[in-house]
Amino acid sequence: MHRVLLDLGPIKIYSYGAMQVVALIVGILWAKWMAKREDIDPEKVVDLGIWLIIGGIIGARLWYIVEFWEQFSDNLWEVFAVWKGGLVLYGGLIGGMIAGVIFAKISKVPLKKLMDICAPPLALGIGIGRIGCFLNGCCYGKLSPYGLCFPKGSPVYYQQLADHLIGRSDPVSLPVIPTQLISSLDCAIIDLVLFVVWRRFRIYNGFVFYVFMVLYAIHRFLIEFLRYHPESSMVGSLSIAQVMSIILFIAGLGLIVVGILKRREQ
Repeated sequence: MHRVLLDLGPIKIYSYGAMQVVALIVGILWAKWMAKREDIDPEKVVDLGIWLIIGGIIGARLWYIVEFWEQFSDNLWEVFAVWKGGLVLYGGLIGGMIAGVIFAKISKVPLKKLMDICAPPLALGIGIGRIGCFLNGCCYGKLSPYGLCFPKGSPVYYQQLADHLIGRSDPVSLPVIPTQLISSLDCAIIDLVLFVVWRRFRIYNGFVFYVFMVLYAIHRFLIEFLRYHPESSMVGSLSIAQVMSIILFIAGLGLIVVGILKRREQ
């Protein structure tokens, strides 16, 4: 864990925010390359990126604030400290998708082609972002003798203090599953699969993005069993993210089937 990447006294550059910027730059560059092969102006991708940043951050932050309001009730200014972490991916996806739809209509760019262009870079971007989670010490997993220990000052350290699993004299946390790194690897694999689908097996426009919805939903549903969750973020025996994963999976699979049936009717 390395929460502060660069300390310049009054100015601190946090690893979490830095990795999100890296993910954004890599995603835009790759999407521009794909746009050229779809006969879409690559500069439109840059414009889209701005929309996705705004929509994604707003959606991700709002979701986090609602889910973990107790963290902000005593200090409302912390609501705006997004560079320290505190973004929920599904909130970001919803916000980004809404922003993307609005952008496509305003700029008159084919929405479904745009969705396919965004799918592989999005998966890779999520994977890079999870490295930021690891450096920040958030989104960690459950206790495991085969896991990794995080230093004093990390979110998992403070949580284990609150749970009376360690004492203040302990230099590190008990070992936990590095779910951030597992997620990063999974997303890299999803990214590769999506790229192959885009190049070789795309049946119709929008198909690649729908495959992303299904694959990411499966990944997120399964990885959630390994992640640590406070009781407040659970819906029965499932986490909120798992409930959203089920919805995403059903929606993605349904869109794939509907698209295939429409092609057969033509």
